[in-house]
Amino acid sequence: MSFSMFWRDFAAQWKYVLLVVLASALMTVYFYRGYHFFFKKLYRRKYGEHPYFEWMSHAYQFAAAWLLLVLVPVIYIKLVLGRSLFEFGVTWGRWGVGVAYVIIAGAIMTPGLIRSARNRHLYNEYPLIRELYGKSGAHKVGWELTYLMYYIPFEFFFRGFIQMGLQPSVGISLALCFQLFPSVLIHLNKPEEETFAAIGGAFLMGLAIVLTGSLVWPILLHWYVGGMTDYYCFRNWREAQERIADGPAPVMVP
Repeated sequence: MSFSMFWRDFAAQWKYVLLVVLASALMTVYFYRGYHFFFKKLYRRKYGEHPYFEWMSHAYQFAAAWLLLVLVPVIYIKLVLGRSLFEFGVTWGRWGVGVAYVIIAGAIMTPGLIRSARNRHLYNEYPLIRELYGKSGAHKVGWELTYLMYYIPFEFFFRGFIQMGLQPSVGISLALCFQLFPSVLIHLNKPEEETFAAIGGAFLMGLAIVLTGSLVWPILLHWYVGGMTDYYCFRNWREAQERIADGPAPVMVP
């Protein structure tokens, strides 16, 4: 390919090229500066003994997600792409299909997440669950509602901004697969089993917006998966603590 051919192609596709570059930069900043462990590194000495320090660190992460994964992409969508947010799934879409999809996909994913939650590496990954689920029902509901505020920017970024943003350039199938790659990579700091599960989850959630034209349904599906994971992680952690109190605890998952 000659440089002139490359330049003509770039001139026709530069908005989508810049979208990928911007998405990569935003993911990098979010991973290194937006996660709760960055907040802990900065403020552990000052606020580490605060009873809600863990919650504060996650609130910081959720705020960073809204800034980096929603606000900046929306500015790009409006100012550079000149497209409507409806094209990125900010609509109810085909709600009948969406309801059915969430029920069926949730049923398919449930056995796997129940099994994975038995892995001690997974339930030890989420100390905040133990802190809140060990309290009143209001704390549990409050935590899950708070976590919904994280799933909204997560889904908007990967399934909306990246997938729907690239769809006019590369087509439906490739755009679905393209979002899968970075949304799995962002799980690399998680336990291995959760990262592998993210491959299937990313595909199912990407397919949800293809079939419904709406982000509502992948958000609800992701929220369901997260809530069930929280519940079973807490339950399995509590059972492990009871076994430790009664005697040597067996290894639950090799």
